[in-house]
Amino acid sequence: MSPPFSYLDKEWPPQPVTDEPKLSKSAVPPELAYYIRAFPQAEKPAGDVLHLGSQHTIVLRDGCFFLDRQGEDDPLVHFPYGTALTIDEEGYLAFGSQYEPDRMGTVRVGLSAETGWFSEASEAWPELAAACGDHTVVSITTVTNPFAWPERFNPALRRYGERSGDRPAQVIERANSCAVRQARREADRRLRDPDLEPIDCNRFWGF
Repeated sequence: MSPPFSYLDKEWPPQPVTDEPKLSKSAVPPELAYYIRAFPQAEKPAGDVLHLGSQHTIVLRDGCFFLDRQGEDDPLVHFPYGTALTIDEEGYLAFGSQYEPDRMGTVRVGLSAETGWFSEASEAWPELAAACGDHTVVSITTVTNPFAWPERFNPALRRYGERSGDRPAQVIERANSCAVRQARREADRRLRDPDLEPIDCNRFWGF
């Protein structure tokens, strides 16, 4: 049997982040401002909120962000305090954090995001309606990658790792890769061709 942590190849794990996060970024970087009509968000942290594992796809349409669920009646999104727009490591528009150090990671616009608790749809206030049109708006409490470490490294993933013999990092990488392919396929089915074969990642979740 291999000794514990042999897979680290004699490299120490990274030091834990202990610095208190501080707001250090703008919500919309100057290089992205041209493309964004509105990016509404809460004026202060929400504090402790009821966490629900809700997931939605948030899309950018003509400079405004919508919760993609009802076609032409999709509501606009009111984001939580501290949310920022960024460009991810592959060059795609993504949601991130205004805080440094960033402990939340990023989730790409147009892919499934963890949205936490969200409000009932209400009428958009005049400034938002003027920028984005006459739509309703919903507030969400988080916008994060639902497949990020360690949230999705649940017992089902551990069992998958035990069956396959893969290391935890490999399991997470494969599960994330499948989740991204599944989200892309669902977007293609929704926007381009509903007859495309869906991708099923349930082998990772144990369903």
